[in-house]
Amino acid sequence: MFHPNTQRMIDDWTRRCGGRPAPLRTDFSPAALGGLMPQLFMLDGETGEDDFRLVGGLIFDLHARDLRGVPFRQLWARGDMLKATAALSEVRASLAPVVVSARAHTAEGYETRIEITLAPLMGSDGAVERMLGLYQPTSSLARLLGKPVEALSFRALQPAGASEPLWATPTAPQRPPRADLRVVAIDGRRVA
Repeated sequence: MFHPNTQRMIDDWTRRCGGRPAPLRTDFSPAALGGLMPQLFMLDGETGEDDFRLVGGLIFDLHARDLRGVPFRQLWARGDMLKATAALSEVRASLAPVVVSARAHTAEGYETRIEITLAPLMGSDGAVERMLGLYQPTSSLARLLGKPVEALSFRALQPAGASEPLWATPTAPQRPPRADLRVVAIDGRRVA
């Protein structure tokens, strides 16, 4: 089961198909998803590199840089760049959205979990012209302690309509607590 915002984007994409395998790029406006705009991005599907064309404010803030012109695969940890390319290939082959469960890591080792949805938008010739995407945090962004995301790592890849992932990364053992972190409390309630 996906986060409600992830499902909202998938449902909107599905409504716009209009009997076609995927919506036309001209049938979609990021404004249609209103409050999700800061989390949206668009990749240029015609370049062969899947460069970012549009990047919402949340994504800009998480990475602390403008990603326009940056290839999607370059956001991923070195060992996961091929998985990022495979996820985009799956979207093109199936002409359907996929959801990538990922971890966002800082250089200092802080991390949070996110769902990244990728959905195709077709050109008038029937080829994938753009990829619509959504970053949906599934754990608190406060876990990053205000540090920029340095890399993403894959946890699982699941087609939007499937009940099980196509593949998942084995769960790594829990890391021991970091010595430089401490518990924070306000009025006796633990907050961090």
